[in-house]
Amino acid sequence: MDSRIAEVLTKQNFQLLPIDHRVLTMYAQNVDGHPAIVVDVRGSVDRYIAGTKGIAVVVDRSGDDQTYVRFESVAKGRTPMFSSLIDSLLESTSGVTDPAAALDAMVDTFDEFKMMLAKDRAQLSESSLRGLFAELVLLGELRDAGYGPATALGAWHGPYRAAKDFVLPGEKCVEVKSIRRQNHRLQISNLDQLDPRGEDLRLAVLELDRRVDGEGTSLLSLIEELQTWVSEDSQAKDFFTQALAAVGLDASDPYYRQWRFDIGEWRWYEIADDFPRVRAEAVPAPISGVRYLIDIDQVTHFETQSFWANDLEE
Repeated sequence: MDSRIAEVLTKQNFQLLPIDHRVLTMYAQNVDGHPAIVVDVRGSVDRYIAGTKGIAVVVDRSGDDQTYVRFESVAKGRTPMFSSLIDSLLESTSGVTDPAAALDAMVDTFDEFKMMLAKDRAQLSESSLRGLFAELVLLGELRDAGYGPATALGAWHGPYRAAKDFVLPGEKCVEVKSIRRQNHRLQISNLDQLDPRGEDLRLAVLELDRRVDGEGTSLLSLIEELQTWVSEDSQAKDFFTQALAAVGLDASDPYYRQWRFDIGEWRWYEIADDFPRVRAEAVPAPISGVRYLIDIDQVTHFETQSFWANDLEE
């Protein structure tokens, strides 16, 4: 989908490009440099759909039997927020066979997205902070591999609860997890995380152990280090600020000063066709959510390298 958005932004203003969908008629659109998707609805739309921070929604009732619903990015160009939203909207309709039900599923997902961005959040749990810390370390890996700030931050979709944490150019995706050195079981939170969907998907697992003695790398120092890097590019700086806000982290809160981790080794796994995972087609329709654990000591034959490992060795 990212490639379709990129393509339409090279076209004339308000031009539409069809998006392949099982039951809905959909298009990508260039709205004066702002990416959008348009859903062509046969009939009226009974639900009220309001926009949110960063996303505008336009409902155009062109006639008695046709309505257009447009989800449009407030920012020009591609952003990780908009890309993640569109990915979530499309994924929410993947198993739906009725157009009305597909639109309802899409609007429900958009409402959840709005709630995620709008609600005041409590201080992040250790589990959330471990996940965030690992993704920040991977951002540093991308920097060291030669990725520019805008490309790296544009690829970071994790804060928006996207299907994959990083979506790199060339349909290369990375799902990031952390483990303690003494615990080698990974929790997979939903079916999408290890579903390649035609992409080159790799699972990146980082060893992290919390330190309470003042040693290790602090969360705030890691954020400051990356802020210095992204400040070279105004777009990347905006992406970084938006991502931390989406996660719900307030770096000025003294609570976050205590969080320090020992950073261990990365382990990389190729999510090949036979990688052990729960597949959507194996889950009965009434079940709406699945979580499971993977013992990574039993999947060593899927070990591989990062996409950029060879570049760093040269």
